[in-house]
Amino acid sequence: MLDLIVSGCIARKAVARVDKNNKPFVLAKIRIPLPDKSFIATIIAFRQDLIEKLNKLNEGDFINVSGAANLYMCQFNNKDFVKIDITVSQIY
Repeated sequence: MLDLIVSGCIARKAVARVDKNNKPFVLAKIRIPLPDKSFIATIIAFRQDLIEKLNKLNEGDFINVSGAANLYMCQFNNKDFVKIDITVSQIY
């Protein structure tokens, strides 16, 4: 697990969910630009203040987040790619 601070744009608006203990959380996708391309990261927020901030954002809105990240190597159509999931601890 890594602690990251990333900047990007909302690629998919926050979607509300509840966990197995019936606690609310939201999932969203952000597009993170890199020099030669960009990639999508999934962000998840559990704290109510973060949920409220994410719910106010629309696709294309700019966001800075920090939090704990998990990186995975995945394959799709015989191509390797990195998947990043970030548990948000702060929105700037």
